[in-house]
Amino acid sequence: MDKKPKEKIVFKYVIPDGIRDCFINGAFGGANQSGHINAHFYYERPAIPQKSTHKIVTRLEKVGTSVEYAKEGEIESGGDLVRFVQSSIVMDLTTAISIRDWLDKQIKLIKLWQGNGKK
Repeated sequence: MDKKPKEKIVFKYVIPDGIRDCFINGAFGGANQSGHINAHFYYERPAIPQKSTHKIVTRLEKVGTSVEYAKEGEIESGGDLVRFVQSSIVMDLTTAISIRDWLDKQIKLIKLWQGNGKK
């Protein structure tokens, strides 16, 4: 019995319940000695203070307690910026080239939509 080769293939996408969209504005990583590329995608934002200390300006202790404090105070932060790593991936060279080619196509499409279709 001769089997005819398939003319098309169907991919089914399995999407986990906890999937979420992640905005990124940078990546770091690089090639390793086994020929894979590690990429760690991050979102960079200003650091949220670890604590802030403000001078008490007014204290009202009649019905209930209310405290007013100076708007400006001493802020202690862990750094100027935070890079929150959203995801990390490892890929081989073939996959990296494929993703690069796909990104190039998406970039060209967006440039066309924006009226910047110059090559």
